[in-house]
Amino acid sequence: MRIGIAGAGAMGTALAHILASHNREVLLWGRDTRLLQTIQETHENPRYLPGLYLHPAIQVTPSFTTFLRQIDVLIFAIPSGGLHTFLQQNASILRAFSGPVIHLAKGLTPQGQVLSQMLQEVFTPEQVYTLKGPSFAMELARAIPTGFTLAGPADRAQPLLALFDLPFLTLEFTDCLMGVDWLSVLKNAYAIALGIIDALWGTANTRYLALTHIARELLMFLKICQLPQSLLFTYAGLGDLTLTGLTDLSRNRTFGLVIGKGFLAGTASMQQPPMPVLEGLTTLKILAETQPSWLNALPVLQVLVQFLGKHPKDAVNVREQIARVLLFRPLPLERIAQG
Repeated sequence: MRIGIAGAGAMGTALAHILASHNREVLLWGRDTRLLQTIQETHENPRYLPGLYLHPAIQVTPSFTTFLRQIDVLIFAIPSGGLHTFLQQNASILRAFSGPVIHLAKGLTPQGQVLSQMLQEVFTPEQVYTLKGPSFAMELARAIPTGFTLAGPADRAQPLLALFDLPFLTLEFTDCLMGVDWLSVLKNAYAIALGIIDALWGTANTRYLALTHIARELLMFLKICQLPQSLLFTYAGLGDLTLTGLTDLSRNRTFGLVIGKGFLAGTASMQQPPMPVLEGLTTLKILAETQPSWLNALPVLQVLVQFLGKHPKDAVNVREQIARVLLFRPLPLERIAQG
């Protein structure tokens, strides 16, 4: 079974490396032909994984048509911001692919759909899976023990689980694709809130108080959307939330730290360069425009949407409101139990 990885960034390259290192046949495609040539000739991705010697068995191709014809499993390692455009541009040739499709990205479409829903418009629902978990690419590439949640249709899952059956990976499976996708989206927004709290207090007490209240809010979200609450305790749930929300390598948490310290107060706009791509901020803007019915039941997310999604200049007010709601107005447990 030949695995095709579309996207030669950090995570795509890391996956290609660990799979090739364990006798999986891997073909890597990317937009940057020079980078692909460098990977093929030097066995290094100096832009995204500098200093890491890549397994020489990784094969590369700059032709997406050739790539698609030669693979049995397709893994999208393209960031959420570019995936929508990529699918639109290549929909006709992608529809001819009949194998399993796994996506790694975390985000929403402009219409407020999770990415699996977008993929199901190009492929059949029986083809679409997602792989999520607390994972930094360089640590994964160095074979550091890592956990992933694979979500999708149960009937084709076993061969995919076998592909990722590596000594340092711990895998779990759920057929609740939408739940895993939504948790991976919301954790980026909540990471901003955790960054704000850490910037304001910087203490263990407040950090884990806030984390507990966010976990309650995610349980409420799952309850309202009639999704299994047990998803919170997966690698894609609590695992990814804590990695993104409590680790300073996270862009979204760092953005929260910047807001909490007051560095954005009075700026003309948080939408202008040199702002990096922030999945959490993009999510809040989309939620502000689409206004899903469950938003009113989630006070922390509602404050984030109000002040960063609708009024991104108002960084001072969001600090005060997040602190008030997140630390002192938790969702009562009995309300979560009642739904």
